[in-house]
Amino acid sequence: MNRFGGYGLVVIAVVAGLIAVAPVANVLGTEEDWVISSFEARYVLDESGTVAATEDIIVDFGSLERHGIFRDIPVEYEYDEKSNRLIGITGVSVTDGMTPVPFEASDSGPNIRIKVGDPDELVSGRRRYVIGYTINDGLNPFPDHDELYWNVTGNEWPVPIATASAVVSTLAPGIERIACYQGPTGSTDPCVSSGDQNSASFQTSEGLGPGSGLTLVVGLRKGLIAVDPPRLVPADDEPLIDTGFGNLFEVHAVTIGAMLLTAAAVLTALGRQWWVAGRDRWYGDKYYLSEKPQAALKPLFARGLRHTSVIPLPLKLRFWNTLRGACPNLDALSCKRNLNSARSTWCTARPAQVYA
Repeated sequence: MNRFGGYGLVVIAVVAGLIAVAPVANVLGTEEDWVISSFEARYVLDESGTVAATEDIIVDFGSLERHGIFRDIPVEYEYDEKSNRLIGITGVSVTDGMTPVPFEASDSGPNIRIKVGDPDELVSGRRRYVIGYTINDGLNPFPDHDELYWNVTGNEWPVPIATASAVVSTLAPGIERIACYQGPTGSTDPCVSSGDQNSASFQTSEGLGPGSGLTLVVGLRKGLIAVDPPRLVPADDEPLIDTGFGNLFEVHAVTIGAMLLTAAAVLTALGRQWWVAGRDRWYGDKYYLSEKPQAALKPLFARGLRHTSVIPLPLKLRFWNTLRGACPNLDALSCKRNLNSARSTWCTARPAQVYA
């Protein structure tokens, strides 16, 4: 590889490393400088099986300037080894409590992403976003009861949530059991819950850190609400993970892990490139005239000099002059003998002069 090509790879690796590290700097800086002051949700269960959801979210951007927030709602879940379950989200609306707020709703992997805020306007300080939507096919049927199992806040927020709460109500008495959990995905840490047959309330007992959320469970009397069988689709070969790759620069556990792996790969590439092309080379064991260093040579009569084609001109002259001086009565061709024999001589008349 030429030196220009080697440096080109180094430049590419450095640029890739900067791209990988930039989002990490973002999460260590500005992403943690705003908070969700409160997250209050309300769910009204209809007899038809739909759920009317309202989320009242108050955020504090402080001195930061932001367009708004992203709200990711899971709509596809792992059901079993062969199938995933689909949840429908329809009728999305966003206000500040009084007036509409611009938003865009789109698919983002297993989520529906609601991009809240005006792309042409930056806001700061305390902001309120009231998000409304309808949940379809969100209830779970069981032989002796039906159930609403729902992640209220989601676990994708990169900032802390000071307090989170939820209220679930039905149009007729029929709530039989309730439970709730707080913390990261898979947590069994219980939160505070209370209720009766018509409604149930849930409240976190402490603030939620980034990547944590509030999940509730409400058991319903069988037959209270029309619950359809789960809507299933074939599962992909890859595990269904809510990564939020709709926005590649969104910061969460998966993207941070990917960025760290990328940075490690870049450093490995840089180290290898330095080892191959960047460091000073050692030439102490290189020989330019032969593969191995020649043994110590005796002037004129060493074995390697028997081919006159490789002997410099001054050396040739001395060689033939020596032969003539040693054998004054013989021509040079008659004086020369086999060089490979230890008993051979250069001159039969005066051998002592040759091997002195």
